Amino acid sequence: MKIYNVIDKDIEYKNSIFLAGPIVRGKENDWHENAYKIFEKMLENPIYKRFNFDVNLITPKRQIILDDKKLVNQIENEKDAMNKSQLIMFWIPREMNKMIGMSTQFELGYWYSKNYKKLIVGIPKNAEKVRYIKEFMKNDIQFYNTLDETIQMVLDKMFYIYLAYHFKEFNL
Repeated sequence: MKIYNVIDKDIEYKNSIFLAGPIVRGKENDWHENAYKIFEKMLENPIYKRFNFDVNLITPKRQIILDDKKLVNQIENEKDAMNKSQLIMFWIPREMNKMIGMSTQFELGYWYSKNYKKLIVGIPKNAEKVRYIKEFMKNDIQFYNTLDETIQMVLDKMFYIYLAYHFKEFNL
């Protein structure tokens, strides 16, 4: 597993998963760091190992608040990376007093209308103010309640894509 930031110039988009969701500055409730550990553990699956399956994670995470010029560049880099990624995983642990995720909600709506089949969405049961999202997308998106479930589904879907590509390549 390799982790890229959207500002990296050498991003490998094969087996790529963009990690979308609120960005937490600092270490408190840092879902990105938890996700990296879960991905790493789940990728130890012997079936994945047998087929040399691995993933490239792409994160927009940053530690600083950006000025206007850098924010425009960040947005362009994120749009480009989301567009080129094979899958986009949304994790929406919304807490109105800590992690509102306004950009996340906009991005989810944008990608839902553009290509909802590319999305895997996780929303914890205790997330606040997400009823509209779930109701609006319920016919097209299955929602997962834990970060582990969400990551497992992302890996399952990416593994399916990986196998389909390789079986096609070898006419199997």
